[in-house]
Amino acid sequence: MLLQSVLMVWSVLAGVMLLLWWRQTRTRNANAVDAAWALGFSVVPLVFAVRAPNFTARTVLVSLVILTWSWRLGFHLLRGRVLGKKPEDARYRALRGRWRQGHFFVFYQAQAFLIAMLSVPMLAALSSRATFSPFDLLAAGFGFLAVAGEAFADHQLARHQADPGRRARTCDTGLWRYSRHPNYFFEWLHWWAYVFFAMPTVLAFPALIGPVVMAWFLLKITGIPAAEAQSLQSRPDYAAYRARTSAFVPWFPRR
Repeated sequence: MLLQSVLMVWSVLAGVMLLLWWRQTRTRNANAVDAAWALGFSVVPLVFAVRAPNFTARTVLVSLVILTWSWRLGFHLLRGRVLGKKPEDARYRALRGRWRQGHFFVFYQAQAFLIAMLSVPMLAALSSRATFSPFDLLAAGFGFLAVAGEAFADHQLARHQADPGRRARTCDTGLWRYSRHPNYFFEWLHWWAYVFFAMPTVLAFPALIGPVVMAWFLLKITGIPAAEAQSLQSRPDYAAYRARTSAFVPWFPRR
């Protein structure tokens, strides 16, 4: 059932990404793909509901964690990058200078594949046949706490950037004093909730795909490397901030 559900998620999101790819050929703006990536995970509980024989209190709790995370991040990105006719992000403008539309098509479909791959931890947590226990409440609390931490970090950064007097300076207050990327840290932390949900069964092993893959992307591929390269170019004080502040896990600043 797990494999069939993953394939169904992939097929639905492949269709959504096809439409969004067609849209950006007209608008010349790929910003919507970021919000669509986060909101695309809302499909996972729906696919499971279609395929599962019954929806228990436990699966409802897992679904609430998934939807809270997906909608919070998705609408945050939608508001910040799409609504109000925002200009295309610098990342996509740079790619547009080198890529043809065929490259963008592959990129959009890669997002659908990534969502399908990362749906495995969620589907593993939903599919676990373990009986409902207080441990599930702890797993849900962990997931909601991680979502709240990421939302708080995003709020602090948005408030900093909204102040014209501080916009050109690096945000180094609140959570950002202890980590250069607290939003990424809490994003990664949230994926452990599905491991904890699935932990009483062997499904905990496929659920580990979430934190492992997200750590790789955030630390090595699209997260910290790209964000820091841009910050070093645009903010003169970022090098000093980088020298004294933990990159990922929040910790006290170095002298």
